[in-house]
Amino acid sequence: MVEGQKPTIRPRRFSARFQEQKLVPEDGDESYIFGESAVMVGQTAVVGAIGAVTSDGERTGAAYVFEQTGGEWVQQTKLTPRPANEDARFGKSVAVTNDGTRILVGAPKSTGNTGAVYVFELGEDRWSQQAILKGTDVEAKDQFGWSVSIDGDTALIGANQAARSDELGVGAAYVFVNRDDQWRQEAKLTTEDVDANDNFGTSVTLKRDTALVGVQPSETGAEPNVEQRVLRAAYVFTRDTEQWHQQAELTVEGSDRAGLAVALDGDNALVGAPDIDAVYAYERGGTGWSQQTELTATDRDGGDWFGESLVLHDNTAIVGAPRDEDPNGRLAGSAYVFLRDSDGWIQHAKLAASDGSTDENFGRAVAMANDTVLVGVPWDSEPNGSRSGSVYLYTISRDETVSNTRVNTTTSSDTGPTPGETTNNTEAQPGEIDGDDTMTDQTTGEDGTEFTFLSAIAVFTGAGYLLWRWTKGTDD
Repeated sequence: MVEGQKPTIRPRRFSARFQEQKLVPEDGDESYIFGESAVMVGQTAVVGAIGAVTSDGERTGAAYVFEQTGGEWVQQTKLTPRPANEDARFGKSVAVTNDGTRILVGAPKSTGNTGAVYVFELGEDRWSQQAILKGTDVEAKDQFGWSVSIDGDTALIGANQAARSDELGVGAAYVFVNRDDQWRQEAKLTTEDVDANDNFGTSVTLKRDTALVGVQPSETGAEPNVEQRVLRAAYVFTRDTEQWHQQAELTVEGSDRAGLAVALDGDNALVGAPDIDAVYAYERGGTGWSQQTELTATDRDGGDWFGESLVLHDNTAIVGAPRDEDPNGRLAGSAYVFLRDSDGWIQHAKLAASDGSTDENFGRAVAMANDTVLVGVPWDSEPNGSRSGSVYLYTISRDETVSNTRVNTTTSSDTGPTPGETTNNTEAQPGEIDGDDTMTDQTTGEDGTEFTFLSAIAVFTGAGYLLWRWTKGTDD
């Protein structure tokens, strides 16, 4: 680099090819609401359908297990509760162990909204119900099982309507452990900070000995009804020799729904605040947890409920925005892919169904494993009728190259995939971006470095994606 010359910004282009596959259950029908919840690990995906019926015609809900075989996802089995409980909302929440051999399914409306969580285990190529979990002190209307998470032999379960004395809706989270094939309650997680109707346990996630519990949220003492009030959104608990202790509270400014979704991976956490279309990233360091940044969509315009669903895996985050109207209309929904490098989080793609339509809620649930992203669309009406539901799977392969060349989009048919069919999408090629597909902006950093940003919204509509990461470089 020549002395005195300013460092330049070089775009690192990720040219990507996405394959879209739409899945529906073999017995799909109206009001199944398939895609309300979802989780993935390895080659296994589990999808909740809170309105599904049993073989006896009882609308208990169900969870469907899919396996990837030869590049295609196929239904392996349908899980239903025994004994059956009408309108239990079985499938409201789902979780699976890292080895893919144990599944939790929440049924928060069972037995007068008391709730229950069902444990299924994989034997010799067959899933079977092994246990029903209930908190030792759960009561009617507690909604035990509203949220679930599992890591090995430890399960974390939210009961977002649990009462404390005469205070209703305070909420709680329960820890269960499996020892010698017997499940027992290890702890009940609560905090004195929350009050009535705070719904502690609305969302939960567990990684090893760390639990993250979302709350809908309570004020920290700031003046009520002030836009910039500071609100508690989630709590971190850690385990030390079977004893759980509160480690931190994560706060958000100006949101009434922060904590509706949470995600945890190692020392990193995400908290969704969908009412303000934002996600907040936190990191655990030597002095505790601190907020690192705010994630927002490049096309943020309010009311999208960006952050209603979340998944965090290594340096990739998937964020659902089920009320987004761009590009498929009112409440059609979308999902966003964010990647993190040494400079922080950057939006890399926006996903939307190639056959999307209004009122589908694409993005109500999101999941990810390896290079496959799953998006739940519980109000989809195609092909099985009103709110029968579906999920879309996107298999992503990326090639990273360094380039200063703009990239243009390719277009293809507007028709979407038939359920079970894979749509192949050509890789974006170097060239010139036409019309309004590109926005350029220039600013100056604190060190005087000039940054030029080239942004392209990457929407899956049967076309290619543009994925850009910007890094500070030097000219030799």
